[in-house]
Amino acid sequence: MNKPASHPAKHDKIEISTEPLSSNSTKIYVNGNIHKQIRVPFRQITLTPTPVKSGNGGPDTFSPNAPVIVYDTS
Repeated sequence: MNKPASHPAKHDKIEISTEPLSSNSTKIYVNGNIHKQIRVPFRQITLTPTPVKSGNGGPDTFSPNAPVIVYDTS
């Protein structure tokens, strides 16, 4: 006989944070196109550069990456 799935106790809390997830992310707002007074929340995440191997045996270089912007409902 299978055991029923366990559920969290009623006193368990789900915590929601509006703080940055890491030092590489910032909450930003974009004004609406039609209704300028509406601000839509996004999170801009800064990415680390990508290492690029040198073909001639010299030192590796790094190629920068553009930040990623994702919808943020927090």
